[in-house]
Amino acid sequence: MKTKLTVVIIMLFCGIQVNSQTRQQVFGSIQKLVSKTEGQKVKSNNVFAKKDDKLGKQVFSEKVISVNKIPEGKSKYEWVYRASEISWNDFFDYFIYSEYNNGDLNIVRLNFNKPFKNEHFTNNEDGDTSPATSDSFEFYVLSSDKYEITNLLDQLERLKEKKPESEFNKEIAKFSKEQTIAWLTEKLKKHIAGDDYTRGLTLVNIEACKLVFDYSNMVGRKYREIIPTDIASINKYNQFTYNADVCISKSYAFGIIQDKDETTYKNTSFLNIYTTDEDLVSNINFAMKHLTSFCNGTNASKNTASTANNSNSKKIEDPNVDNTFDLIDIETIMELLERQKIKEFKTIFNCFTLASMEVKVLDKGVYKDLLHSAESNVRWDKKDTIINKTKGIEFTTFKFIKKPEQIFFDNTEQFCYYNKLVDATSHLEVIEELKTKKFIITTKKSGTAIEERWEKAGVPYQIRIQYEDGHKGGSVALIALSFLKKDK
Repeated sequence: MKTKLTVVIIMLFCGIQVNSQTRQQVFGSIQKLVSKTEGQKVKSNNVFAKKDDKLGKQVFSEKVISVNKIPEGKSKYEWVYRASEISWNDFFDYFIYSEYNNGDLNIVRLNFNKPFKNEHFTNNEDGDTSPATSDSFEFYVLSSDKYEITNLLDQLERLKEKKPESEFNKEIAKFSKEQTIAWLTEKLKKHIAGDDYTRGLTLVNIEACKLVFDYSNMVGRKYREIIPTDIASINKYNQFTYNADVCISKSYAFGIIQDKDETTYKNTSFLNIYTTDEDLVSNINFAMKHLTSFCNGTNASKNTASTANNSNSKKIEDPNVDNTFDLIDIETIMELLERQKIKEFKTIFNCFTLASMEVKVLDKGVYKDLLHSAESNVRWDKKDTIINKTKGIEFTTFKFIKKPEQIFFDNTEQFCYYNKLVDATSHLEVIEELKTKKFIITTKKSGTAIEERWEKAGVPYQIRIQYEDGHKGGSVALIALSFLKKDK
């Protein structure tokens, strides 16, 4: 009994020690983990590389994070990826996922609210002659260390200095109902956002108990978000959260109201505040709660919480909300779709995964949209790089999406390739659609890794699907043929 008690005490003591590490101790612990990965094979950043790269030295400290990669595993030089001038108080969140070609390795993606210096150079140089900025960085740990790195990164988040409450909240506390509504209207019209497929987001109404927003997706389906002012908080993704499923989302097929239209009750709003200004987020949070005080105890969240959680309840219809939309007929929808195409291309897929990829390729404004997002530091990370001997700009997204995406343009803003991680269902749907459209397949195998290349005469790009034999999910890439020719 005494022995068992001693073991428990030791375990508890060790646990306390781990969880009470200083920031410097956490960095030291992470450095030990990344040092264990040297020599591990990794998928090359160059999609046209014939062999895997090999990991060299990794550094993880408060001042710098760096990853060395040996091209195709036996080059005389190493590529150095280095992040510096990092503000750890702006550490946002992280993602951990498996390295595609190496099941023994995990990729860790760190996201920050403010950009840092991001360099890419060879190890025979002191640094990047034209460094970029970024708000995200990747490094590697062994899969067996996933639990430990998760605990250490959680500690880094907890060790961030708490910012004092915005002084302007004292002024908001003095606002009348009308002043609060006017202030929120101004800020939310400017800063509220959806995702990459949200179109026509409009603030319809603000009152003491709720906010109403209308928007549509890229094919014209209409939505309405009814957001109670009585929020619990604003989460780190700048979304309104609640203690119950009281945020109402309505979906209208093609703008036509029908009984079968969907009404969903959620504890988090789909929309988010498009800003990195922490004071502004604090002000909006305070203003929402202040506006609730004028609701006289009839706030929508209090009225709908019990009803929304009742599985036998009927849909909640708010008599104060206009449930009508302008009608959109089929011709309008088709016209909308046509505007997303370039004349010399033809949309050949019905599958949503590939259709969404095509929109990225065919939309003339996608480059400028991505550039704006990257500069606004919200979803996309921008990086100057060289792929297939082509200088250009690569955009990647991790912050608001579980399946990361990559888009690469050359320096003339010409589309080169788009790559997306997909789950097993999407993967199979893509293959079936390609078969239906009579694409010709060429298959390559390397160990358990499989790459399928699909082409069709008259289609100006190639589809590449990569996955592990027996593995669920993988990646789908759409590559311009003009870019592929440069590899020959």
